[in-house]
Amino acid sequence: MRGRRGTGLATSLTGATSVAKLSASLENAMKIGRATSFGVALATFLFASNWQLHAQATSVVLTNARVQGASFSFEILASDLSGCVVQAAPGLSGSWTDLPMAVQSPFAIRVDQQARFFRVRCGDLLSVNAAGYVASVFPAGYSMIGNPLDRGNNAVAALFPNPPPKTLLYTFDAKHQTWRNANEFEFGAWTQPDETLNIGDGAFLFAPFSFRQVFAGLATKPPAFPQIEGGLNLLSVSTEGFWYHHNQPNPTAVPPQGTIYFNNYAPHVDAPFVGPDGSRLEGSNWVAQLYASSSQSGVFVPVGVPLPFLTGAGAGYFDTTAGALRMIPFVTPGDPAWAQARMWDRRTGTTFEEAMANGGAWGVSSATNRTIFVGMRARFSCALQDAPGTVYQWQKLNNTSNWVNFLDATTRDLGFDAARPEDAGLYRLLINQTAGHPVQLLVLSPPQFGGLTYEPSNGAFRFALGAPAAFNYRLEASSDLTNWLYQTTLDNFKGSQQVRDVEAGSFSRRFYRLIIAGP
Repeated sequence: MRGRRGTGLATSLTGATSVAKLSASLENAMKIGRATSFGVALATFLFASNWQLHAQATSVVLTNARVQGASFSFEILASDLSGCVVQAAPGLSGSWTDLPMAVQSPFAIRVDQQARFFRVRCGDLLSVNAAGYVASVFPAGYSMIGNPLDRGNNAVAALFPNPPPKTLLYTFDAKHQTWRNANEFEFGAWTQPDETLNIGDGAFLFAPFSFRQVFAGLATKPPAFPQIEGGLNLLSVSTEGFWYHHNQPNPTAVPPQGTIYFNNYAPHVDAPFVGPDGSRLEGSNWVAQLYASSSQSGVFVPVGVPLPFLTGAGAGYFDTTAGALRMIPFVTPGDPAWAQARMWDRRTGTTFEEAMANGGAWGVSSATNRTIFVGMRARFSCALQDAPGTVYQWQKLNNTSNWVNFLDATTRDLGFDAARPEDAGLYRLLINQTAGHPVQLLVLSPPQFGGLTYEPSNGAFRFALGAPAAFNYRLEASSDLTNWLYQTTLDNFKGSQQVRDVEAGSFSRRFYRLIIAGP
């Protein structure tokens, strides 16, 4: 389909909803009195998310996480597991989903992914920590490593029970600014088996040949992290993110005021904010601000200052470096309050009200170019709210200066359900005959996989990968075509490459895909 009619601002929670409707869609009271994480799935200009928050004590604790063979298990300490469910996520900052399994302690599951984390939910109650495993492949030669999880016993002999013979581990004594003696694995044992490698500790590992290691343990917030001494330190980042349940009173609220933790987290919801075209809100131009009211039909007023959005890997999430705790001055602990998260592009106004009065941000949402493979879907969308009498017309540049109206493309959205090579080009949207920013669509020939070879001796799988050169790609693998795990990044790809997956033998089946990461 070449051009298609737009359906308004789409969100994963509410569908197409106008600003007027959103500002009135307040349904549930929110109990205020303890600092509590705040967030919704996504928004563009205004998104009203309302839920009942409960200030209740945490009483679910996970412990004794371990891997035995191909099975990962952990124990659950709770007074009552009735009505509880185990949730899983590929990372601590990912989206949590309920598992269709009975909750019991110990809880066991097969190790079938590169990384997976688990927590327990009992109604609105979340476990105070998460249990998980991370499978790492260490290449032959030297690597800088770290222990990603706390397994309780973080001795080297417990973390690496059976590495290749002649494996060496080098740790650094920051206090005395000296290297410790090399720890060597030989004849089935380490020379210093009790040497520890806690979360936050870094080390150099030498392996005579590549090997796979599965770490298992617990993750909490704040993490266990070593004291940073003066001078040289050898540290590591424990995981790609931290999950935690914030349920502590605010001791500085005088007089007592309702407090809320304003970020991208609410009970059972943790997802980035995205625009109508599906791209994440990013950078300091996009801001989010908390609005609150003491009644459902009352006036909503801003609380605190707007927060910009992060960029890069953190795009779609608020930048809470300057602090995310908000005190609602007209609410006392225990009283209900209604809250909204309002987002806008502040290039159109310094406040939400000013931005809306100016028509909001317009043009192509995020003004980002798109690069896709042949046959994939592509969509550009305008972020401007509908107004009576607005005339839209998409155009395509057919030479260096001649813009031509795109047939049947007279809505806010321009979509390609199965892009063809001839669809590549520059596009722009006219709004009441005023042109927005041009965006470019690149349509690449699809990647090619060939030369498939399996190595029975070690379970490795090899194949040849071909794709258009001079682009950046991300190779991912899956065992079920649903959960995809990062494998490697191919920067400035040369057009062809041999790929060898040493983890393939650990799975009953393995699929691969190539994701375009940028030019």
